[in-house]
Amino acid sequence: MRNPILFFGSFALLYGLAVLYLARRTRQGSRHLAGLDSRLWYGALAVLSSAYFLPRLLAERPPAALSAAYPTSTVLPSSVESLLAWGGGLWLAAVYYGTLLFLLADLVWLILSRWTAVAKQNYRVRSAAGVWLLVVSLCGYGTYNALTPVVTEYEVALPGQFEPFRLAAVSDIHLGRQVGDARLQQLVDLVNAQRPDAVVLLGDTIDDDLAPVQSFNGAAGLARLSARWGVYAVMGNHEYMRKRGEEYAAYLSGNARLRLLRNETAMLPNGVALIGREDLSRERHLGADNPFLAQAKRSLPPQTPAIVLDHQPNRLSETLAAELPLQLSGHTHVGQIAPNQYIVRNMHPIDYGVLTAGPAKLIVSSGFGTWGPPLRTGNRPEIVLIRISPQQ
Repeated sequence: MRNPILFFGSFALLYGLAVLYLARRTRQGSRHLAGLDSRLWYGALAVLSSAYFLPRLLAERPPAALSAAYPTSTVLPSSVESLLAWGGGLWLAAVYYGTLLFLLADLVWLILSRWTAVAKQNYRVRSAAGVWLLVVSLCGYGTYNALTPVVTEYEVALPGQFEPFRLAAVSDIHLGRQVGDARLQQLVDLVNAQRPDAVVLLGDTIDDDLAPVQSFNGAAGLARLSARWGVYAVMGNHEYMRKRGEEYAAYLSGNARLRLLRNETAMLPNGVALIGREDLSRERHLGADNPFLAQAKRSLPPQTPAIVLDHQPNRLSETLAAELPLQLSGHTHVGQIAPNQYIVRNMHPIDYGVLTAGPAKLIVSSGFGTWGPPLRTGNRPEIVLIRISPQQ
């Protein structure tokens, strides 16, 4: 995100236009809403449309009265912030799907009106009912889907001699207002049930604000992850999103009983190296780290098997150049809600699954949590379990 002002300005404009279009088309298709006072109708939509963003805006510049009332926690009570995040996030999804479906319905009307004598108002009423039925169905299914993660298993052979082991990888947890203590306990139970030898967290562990995570003691929840060789983590773009990466890093490494790898290498007891990279977004704050991977490879004893942990899957060429055999990434969410996957897959070497490039493999996870709309359509939330053994 090279120009945040341009990005967020463009988003606000498009979002506002989509809400207005959705409001107009919905009202045209309902006799009851057509008679509603316009100020009440659009005022209610304005409140609903700002719900997701309100806690974030208050967190950036908290009013003095609220800061005094909640000095060490969230700006608003945690339950209120969670309700706003969930309700506002579902509304974001409704606007997205409603806009797409109403545009499709209007396109169908343009075609039908040329060849048939369909009454316009009747079509508006029926199409509005159909659109909102689909929107509610998609949001309901997507919410259920987002709350039911799966375990995705891979088998990978690495060069070298070492004890085979089970590695659990989790990306994009997004702890915060939507992914709270109950979801975190679900994650911990699911990971621990796999009996991994080591666990790696692939970035975006925290959503974009530390206060909600502190309010339910998220670090203590992460500390319940159990693996005989420990838990390791790297930073993601969300840890840097509000330019508070150092604060987030200190919280994770100091309270969650994990080792945070920030351009560092950790050796597992079986001799396999974990090379943790800083996220691409850190370059805006700390400068590029291009030489790190090659330096890390040179610092290892010859024939040492190694795994690269990099939140975003966009630097595979550097992994290949360093002749490292395996990279684990997340970040993409596989678009999170369909049909976004068709956009996301053109932004990365691979948006999900396994990519084999010569002797190296890149595994990209869909992630565990959500960002924005608290739902997933077209993909499943997951943890990844990789059985790693020596090449024969």
